[in-house]
Amino acid sequence: MAENVMQATGKMMFQRAYDYRTMVEYLGELCVKYSCLELGYIGTSVLDRPIPVVTIGQNKHSRSVLYLGGIHGTDLLTPGALLRFIAEYADSLHTGRRMYNVNLPYLFENRTIHILPMLNPDGYEIRRYGAADEIVHDRLIKQNGGNDFRGWRGNARGVDLWRNFTECPELPADDEPISPAGTPGLSPESEPETAALCNYLRIFDEIASVISLHTMGSSIRYFTADRYTPRSRTIARLLSRMTGCTVASNADTEAGGSLTDWFLREQNKPAFECGCLVDETTDVTDPAQYAKVYTVFREALFSAPLLI
Repeated sequence: MAENVMQATGKMMFQRAYDYRTMVEYLGELCVKYSCLELGYIGTSVLDRPIPVVTIGQNKHSRSVLYLGGIHGTDLLTPGALLRFIAEYADSLHTGRRMYNVNLPYLFENRTIHILPMLNPDGYEIRRYGAADEIVHDRLIKQNGGNDFRGWRGNARGVDLWRNFTECPELPADDEPISPAGTPGLSPESEPETAALCNYLRIFDEIASVISLHTMGSSIRYFTADRYTPRSRTIARLLSRMTGCTVASNADTEAGGSLTDWFLREQNKPAFECGCLVDETTDVTDPAQYAKVYTVFREALFSAPLLI
């Protein structure tokens, strides 16, 4: 059973990485509490877990931005940061507070924010609880090379969703071990999670920019090869000032297969990948890490919609 996500005071708790079921319960309670939030689902994962999306904005056809977290199973921190942002935005709008000199009523009336806290719910659950309760547990253990899933990055097929948006070489044969950390998938958008997100972005073409948050790294990537939009570099520099992350260059950033690559190539709109200054060895049971990650992204999450 999912744990209660509300304290006796009615405030949300942010001290740990909740499991998928608790996250969905949390989002449901938030949307009941705040009428400015709208909860939906973009599709389902390999193991049929619905993938939630929250939208905040009065005019659904206004210029929009999409925030994405939880791409890797090992990424236990960015979903919590996005959940906290949703709660703080809604509460600040309700109480009339300004955030970083952003007029929230203006933001709510003139921009829509789409938030996907966890694109990879299967990988997240496998990383946290192992494969024992999954219907594909035998294959997962074979792919993982054992029962220790603390390094599991992929979805329930072992595909690294970060690399599944564009240009994907073939998987190894069925009788060969598959690396969950590096498998890009049979073809672009071969996985239901990435296909659902790409279809969502095609439908909501008013989304003018996407920002994906990652646990690893400390840089902001805004290009693929030599492709980027005219304002991408300027926006990346502004995001750098807000987060403390460096602006990446072609020389020090791996490209290939990511949502940034897909969004730039297919829609020719600015897209950004932001690392949160921690790595996968971080003790994710430490409540201070959640505060650290949210502190890195907080100003950018409130301000980015007005930059597009």
